[in-house]
Amino acid sequence: MRELERITARRGELDTLAEELAKQLQVQAEREELIIVERVLHRRAEQDRAAEQDAAAFAPTPAWVAGRAVLLIPHRSEAEDEAALPDDYRTILATAYRAELSARVDQPVLFDDPVLQRDLQLPDSWWEDLAGTLERVGAVDTDRVAVRQQYMGRAIPEFVGIPARP
Repeated sequence: MRELERITARRGELDTLAEELAKQLQVQAEREELIIVERVLHRRAEQDRAAEQDAAAFAPTPAWVAGRAVLLIPHRSEAEDEAALPDDYRTILATAYRAELSARVDQPVLFDDPVLQRDLQLPDSWWEDLAGTLERVGAVDTDRVAVRQQYMGRAIPEFVGIPARP
């Protein structure tokens, strides 16, 4: 009879241990699930940060051109997917590249003759801006053909309504 009591007591101890182990396994399973959820949330946070950085990279950059504040458009390459851009931004890109970086200059002429007769005393920043602008313009592919001055002398008054300079 003592053996039966010992077996029953031992079985009770083992049942208690089994319940504790089951709880530990349940806790461990929940912990593993939380680790997975935590990893997913970290990845989503990284993706959100990357998306914010990409959005910031595509934000128009303010600059000064011909004494006016304008928004610069990042260089367009074949690799970038323009379809991902908002419609108004794609319109700006198309317009800017149709214009091929043309800008109306509202500042006075520095010299009336195409051949400089004297030093203009321009600041270094002017030359740096000019070099950067020429570099950007030179990087743009075009299929345009230059027109002759005689055509411009006829076309400007006709289309713009102001007399062309001789």
